[in-house]
Amino acid sequence: MASKRESRKKTLQPAPTPSFIGNVNAYLTISKKFVEVQINSNSRIDLSRRMYLVDEVSGKVAPLLRTSKLGRFVFQTLNHNSMIYALFENPDNILHEDSLVTLTIGTLRKEHLRIKSYSP
Repeated sequence: MASKRESRKKTLQPAPTPSFIGNVNAYLTISKKFVEVQINSNSRIDLSRRMYLVDEVSGKVAPLLRTSKLGRFVFQTLNHNSMIYALFENPDNILHEDSLVTLTIGTLRKEHLRIKSYSP
């Protein structure tokens, strides 16, 4: 009987972390003061959750841009291919082209995103 339990324990896998994003692109704006993130998602994401970027080398946080008049700079299209656009601050120019960052939305994360330069 104990051998069945042991074999059962070996076959059980931990639950995977939720993968919520199919494709993410991060672009450093021309002024280098902001990072634009474009998220292509087939599932609905709760945009009221806390959003930020973390530089994987230094661990510094780039918060979502927010103003007193407009609020948070995050927008979502309403068609079947949901696109989310978010603008993050780049305090002290901690993020630059080819930086690796982690996007966090609430408890969901997308790691190892490489920031590209913005080319209009």
